[in-house]
Amino acid sequence: MGTFSRSLTAFASKVNIKANEAVKKITYTVYKECVERSPIDTERFRKSWRIGVGRRDRSTSPDTAGVKSNNTVGMPITATEVGYALATLVPARADQILYISNSVRYASFIELGSSQQAPSGVARVAMAAAMATILSAKSI
Repeated sequence: MGTFSRSLTAFASKVNIKANEAVKKITYTVYKECVERSPIDTERFRKSWRIGVGRRDRSTSPDTAGVKSNNTVGMPITATEVGYALATLVPARADQILYISNSVRYASFIELGSSQQAPSGVARVAMAAAMATILSAKSI
């Protein structure tokens, strides 16, 4: 293999690594915004945000019916939530579809504004906020 060919291979590898890292950072940023903007009653909705690599993760946090939380919207993401996201994103690549979802049965109602804590929904607002953060960054 000639020098030019090795240079192209090295460049392609570097670009691919940067693309993979950019996809992971963008996905993490949107996930974090969704979690932090989630309305909190029992925390089930907040704890049911999932990241899926190649397919949607439809699992949810266990039902905590009747157990109220003292937490509020805007609480910083927890170490457990960060750990989950980072572990899920380890195998992710730029050529894969990544999903951020919440499969609790009332998620669509919250997204459409039924919550007084999140009257504009969560995912759409989180996506807009994450994109503003990403676009204002000097590099990803």
